[in-house]
Amino acid sequence: MGSSRYRHRFAELAQKHFFGAGALSDSSVSARWDARVNEVRPLIIAESARWGDFRRDPARTTQDWQRAVDFVREQFFPNRNSIVIEQLRQAKRWEFGYPGDPLVSAPLYGGVSTSTAVDVKASETTLEQNYPNPFAGETTLHFTSQKPAHVRLDVFDVLGRRVDTVVDQHYSRGTHQVRWNTESLSRGLYFLRMEVDGRPAGAQKMVRR
Repeated sequence: MGSSRYRHRFAELAQKHFFGAGALSDSSVSARWDARVNEVRPLIIAESARWGDFRRDPARTTQDWQRAVDFVREQFFPNRNSIVIEQLRQAKRWEFGYPGDPLVSAPLYGGVSTSTAVDVKASETTLEQNYPNPFAGETTLHFTSQKPAHVRLDVFDVLGRRVDTVVDQHYSRGTHQVRWNTESLSRGLYFLRMEVDGRPAGAQKMVRR
């Protein structure tokens, strides 16, 4: 009986948010995207030049900006919902009853777990944004340690499931780069979490395209 209630309640919420005119439906997400694009469009080229594009040869133009906008709207958004829904099915969080996999604490927005703040001592090791991001096939992870420390980098999917442990070893003081092969991952949003000497020390969002 509990399984049935869980399944029906989850299905109702999925239907509400992902379909029709729900907040996560294609039409709603695209409408919010278009509104934000229109807000920043007049300023984007000036700000881009201000923060360093003047050093590029050739410099970025409005065409570069528009290509990035179109990629998100025409390629990322249309595929996003089907990927998320399939992940929900695979995790048995929709249609199949109780979850098949336990969730970790909600992963890591802005470098802070919902349950544990980033430790001050651990923050002496800084996790940078991976590059490239979005990525396909391979990306590089970057972090800088102010002292020797044991570093662990875990990757989670949008359901909070650990999909890979990229590194789990001792590192010397300095800046480090780790190449990460992502051929086995499906497209979608992922979260990279860093622990230093067993304590939360930062997080980044990543997109596999």
